[in-house]
Amino acid sequence: MIFTYERDLISDAFHRKNIALRVQRDPRTNLSKNLLLGCPFHHVRFGIIKNGSIDFDAGYTSRFGALTPTDLVMLYCYLYLPRHHAELQSTFDRCSTWIDDVSIPGLVTWLVDLGCGPGTAGLAFADHCRGAPFHYFGFDRSSAMRSTAQSLLNEARLSGLIDRESKFSIASEMFNPATIHDLFPIPVNIIFVASYLFASKSLDIVSLAKTLNAVILRDRVKAAVFLYVNSTTKFANRSYERFVRELGPIRRLGVKEQQIQYRRYAGRIAGKAQFVNDCMILKELSP
Repeated sequence: MIFTYERDLISDAFHRKNIALRVQRDPRTNLSKNLLLGCPFHHVRFGIIKNGSIDFDAGYTSRFGALTPTDLVMLYCYLYLPRHHAELQSTFDRCSTWIDDVSIPGLVTWLVDLGCGPGTAGLAFADHCRGAPFHYFGFDRSSAMRSTAQSLLNEARLSGLIDRESKFSIASEMFNPATIHDLFPIPVNIIFVASYLFASKSLDIVSLAKTLNAVILRDRVKAAVFLYVNSTTKFANRSYERFVRELGPIRRLGVKEQQIQYRRYAGRIAGKAQFVNDCMILKELSP
């Protein structure tokens, strides 16, 4: 079955204002000639962005002109944010029962986004929460991505699309389990999100598993769940099962391939996406 996902709280109007129109109104863009920031669409997608594998902080120069790190992030958001938003919405919906199991009333819920990009998981989680407050902690190596994530999340909160009591923190490196009491000064629930993180060639899955296991052993972490989203290719998913084994015995929903329909490029064109997701409960509330 193909599900159609319409962005509600984070609407097409929000994406159009903060991303699509910035790209479309740039003097280098000429939609009639299929140019985005001066570059042909096919070259942007396959020669520059390369499904997000480019070093966004390095900028890009070609015969079509120079692109700054911010330009690259805007192009990435223009091409992929609506799709990834819809995929994460679908994942939150599929895993909603397990998310509810660790979302303990009276405790702060932290969404910890590993490889956060422009903060898409935070925007999608706002849709899932239907306006309820949450805290977001994103990690990404790219300073341009971190800056964009902070900007989009702040704009969503100022626009009333995310509850004003929600808090956002963006960092460049994974937190050290030894500092967990500084990061989480009160008891918390944690929802870890790894959206396309496992497509990275440099990801150290053993280290990641050890870090997560160390974090959930902390007394202040009362419950935790891990959500996985990735493309359907064998290469992108090659490390995930090993990562699961490194975590040790856990309750797991199981990898599932899904297909969804969504609106891309500020709602002008319908698109379909295929992806896989999974959900694991890392720590359950003690009786």
